[in-house]
Amino acid sequence: MEYGESLEETAIRELYEETGLKGKDLRFIDILSGEKEYHKYPNGDEIFGVTAVYTTSNISGILSINDNESLNMKFFPLDDLPTNLVEKARYIIQKHLL
Repeated sequence: MEYGESLEETAIRELYEETGLKGKDLRFIDILSGEKEYHKYPNGDEIFGVTAVYTTSNISGILSINDNESLNMKFFPLDDLPTNLVEKARYIIQKHLL
């Protein structure tokens, strides 16, 4: 989150920065926080993050890797997801989208 941004503005900006897609008409789903949001960075910094989860079906643009965090990007139907999803993604999908 950048200084002065709302959660929605952050979600829209991050979506674009990480995927090349522009989102509109976000729908709030959940806030994730607490012990499961612990992360230790390679430099040793430790955080307990807070994740705001949104969905939208109003997107435009071309799916593309715009950062050094991703190796590959694809769309998958909810009934045919990869088996190697990270735990947080699996939790969000199972709790809120299925």
